[in-house]
Amino acid sequence: MISWWGWVVVALSSVQYALVLGPVYNYSIVLLSFQEEFHTSTSFTGWVGSLAHALVSIGTLPAAVCLRKLSPRVVTFMGIFLYCGGVASTAFVPSLGYVVVTYSVISGLGMSFVVQAGIVLTLAWFPKKYCARATSALMIGTPCGTLISGPVLNGLTAVLGWRHAFLIIASFTLVVSSVGASFLSNPLPGKPSQVPKEITTETEDDDDKQHHVVLEDFELPPFYCHCDPWLWFVGIGIGSLSWGFLATNLASFMNDIGLTIGDVSFAIISISMGDIIGKILISAFLDSLKFLKIFFIAGSFISCGIFSGLLVNTSTLIPVIVLTFLLGLARAAFFGTVIVSAMELFSVYGIETITIITLVPFGIGTLISAPLSGGLFDLTGDYTLSLLVLVFLLTLSTICMLLIPFKMELRSWRMRGRSPDTSPIDGMSPSVDGVNKSVAGGLSRGVDDNMTNMGFTDDF
Repeated sequence: MISWWGWVVVALSSVQYALVLGPVYNYSIVLLSFQEEFHTSTSFTGWVGSLAHALVSIGTLPAAVCLRKLSPRVVTFMGIFLYCGGVASTAFVPSLGYVVVTYSVISGLGMSFVVQAGIVLTLAWFPKKYCARATSALMIGTPCGTLISGPVLNGLTAVLGWRHAFLIIASFTLVVSSVGASFLSNPLPGKPSQVPKEITTETEDDDDKQHHVVLEDFELPPFYCHCDPWLWFVGIGIGSLSWGFLATNLASFMNDIGLTIGDVSFAIISISMGDIIGKILISAFLDSLKFLKIFFIAGSFISCGIFSGLLVNTSTLIPVIVLTFLLGLARAAFFGTVIVSAMELFSVYGIETITIITLVPFGIGTLISAPLSGGLFDLTGDYTLSLLVLVFLLTLSTICMLLIPFKMELRSWRMRGRSPDTSPIDGMSPSVDGVNKSVAGGLSRGVDDNMTNMGFTDDF
């Protein structure tokens, strides 16, 4: 049985997400205040928030290096201190250029440390059973933080100004997050991000037994030697442009169509409620579904493209509330399944590789989204062209996602006519055909038992 303490760790990590990611996902509120005080363009002001979002994901690289040497608890504390220090320092900056350093870079890196440590701990405690439920519970902290911090940040900014609001948020986060981080722990000593030593696969024999293939004498080719991880990388990168727009330019868009600050708060609450409800449903039912979770990601891109296209012709509050709620559901389908889907497809490469090929492209796409949409706004005077471009890019990302299961099915079909000494996976040596078949079977089925490969078992 999985220890109940694993769920405590997931809950505490989710609270960390709410505290550090909630305010930054409401950057669209602060964007208007920055423009008023510093008299900067929409593209540059939006890029400041986009850079902070991007470093949450791109910062996975230095965070992964720290996690090789330090425990997730220590890395979480490092992230808390960086985040709170950056937010507090932003309250004293004289120009937007300094905000890039204090808010975007320092706070962004701090958030990436917290995010990476939370993912590693969750996958270490739940590598196979309840993996989807645990990752959804972890990710639900972000919309909860967005839902709560939006009205709080809006109210504090209106009453005290954005500088005092930043100081209050930094102080509160430092105290509460530090207490919660003190109780984070690994399930077992060791490096949870290491490449697995064993793969468990389901065979197709009459007894339907499980066979274990030990990889101690087999060196798995790097992930960049295969096509599927690159399709995943590109699809996530392009698709993340839409989520970056929602996080950094949504308030500016609604202000452009004539909505008030109060209306913006309602819209942010609406998208957060959709996100929370969606992740609750995913947490409840995703583990019982027997098809690849990547189809949820493709569906979220398609839905986001449709709803973003409908926003083009929206100019009143009620349609905006409905569409933002639906966008929240689409965002939940992406964020609630992206980690477990990566585990399902690429778990043979280890937790560290999974987080890198998932979070880094997300950060790159987010970094591009604000300058792209803001630049098109400055060029045309509205967000119509920006939304149409996002719809086109979401179509491309959907194609990339759907190509992965298509290639897997094609590979499985080709394997039926191949000899035992032929490698079914591109780039793998035919001299280890037994391992190749086991790995290919795990990739093609997606829902098999290869989640045990993190070096932990379920019996804690």
